[in-house]
Amino acid sequence: MRGAGWLVRAWHPSSPIPAWLLALLVILATHNVAQLVAARPGPDQAVDFRPLYLGASVMLAGGNPYDDQLLKQTWIDAARREGFTGLSMPGLPGTPLVYPPWALPLFVPLTALAWLDAVPLWYALLAALLPASVLLLAGVARSTPRIVAVVDLSALALAFKIVDWAALVGQPLFLCLALGFASWQLLDCKRPLAAGVLLGLATFKIHLAPAFAALALFRREPRTLVAAVLTIAILSGVFVALCDRPITAVASLSDNLSSRRQAIYDPAAEGYPLSRRIVWSTSVAALAELYVPAAWRYSVLLDAALLAALLPFWIRPLVLGRVSAARAFSLFAVVTLLTTSHYHYDCLILLPLYLVARETHRSERIALLVAASPLLLPINGLVASLGVAGPFSLLFFNVQLSLLAVAGVLTWGAHASRGRLGPSLPR
Repeated sequence: MRGAGWLVRAWHPSSPIPAWLLALLVILATHNVAQLVAARPGPDQAVDFRPLYLGASVMLAGGNPYDDQLLKQTWIDAARREGFTGLSMPGLPGTPLVYPPWALPLFVPLTALAWLDAVPLWYALLAALLPASVLLLAGVARSTPRIVAVVDLSALALAFKIVDWAALVGQPLFLCLALGFASWQLLDCKRPLAAGVLLGLATFKIHLAPAFAALALFRREPRTLVAAVLTIAILSGVFVALCDRPITAVASLSDNLSSRRQAIYDPAAEGYPLSRRIVWSTSVAALAELYVPAAWRYSVLLDAALLAALLPFWIRPLVLGRVSAARAFSLFAVVTLLTTSHYHYDCLILLPLYLVARETHRSERIALLVAASPLLLPINGLVASLGVAGPFSLLFFNVQLSLLAVAGVLTWGAHASRGRLGPSLPR
């Protein structure tokens, strides 16, 4: 067994990552970056940024930004004005505007530019936001040399198996993470009001923000939550002031959300229940769809069952302060991913699992690596190439299974650690 020590020996005394794993992460990261460069990001690829850009433009003109036909017409007008052709249409069924009203004011400054000019600027912003998130998260790990944490987190972030796709489509995810991790660092610096403002801005991606809000609640910082609510209220006030019929707009948003959900779980979709959108969804409802048609309609019951299975094990550790901020945040993030609408790229919010690995014992560290490995490995492509079918179709849902396994490991560790907190991870 002594000769196998290299399997667990960290590449640096302050790192939880073995040398062989760091080498693998670098290979995966290099592959992802090469894939992104080869895809040539451009105006025809930024389909996740486009609804926000168009919605902000419609809002500025006083229209209903959630009116799908108006969104499409605004795109047609922009194409005619700027002279480009051949790009796909925005909106339903593929990319409807489903962000909350307070998200749109954040994107108004970009509407001062033509689409062909706004896209390169947005890509440049995304290219800066991922390293910014890494630096902010590395700042939370204060007992680790900054360069070690940055190397580790950069390798993990770029090796994440769908980070290239998220960047290619211009996913606003990176903005949410940067704002959220900045809010976390400000909490550590005892600046609750500033942390609240950034938390409020991060809620534009409403299904990811609850993890950051729960962290502020866990840290017992009501001022942060109040500042976040006020920030949302101010942004919502801007929306109401600019949109002629805000109530109609909210009703249209509800229709868009309903239409997108039905499109995801459409039995007529090619390959159902292994259609791409279902497989990419991280929720337990998507996993249940594999076995029970239309299981998504009972997602509330499925989510409640998951919470009932998990939370009783966490009440005592949380109340007694036996859980570090990193472990608590990771739990909040995993539960959010499993119970609300997300795609695989949103799992990038689990980067703080690195902080958990730093503070815990070797056995849990190895268990976390095994449980989270599907977030790094391109398993779906391999399974598809092998023509897997029948009961083995479950392998396509490796991300959902991984999230359930991570939740189990975090729960086990919360009890096994018996209150041992990392020195750089204050409660």
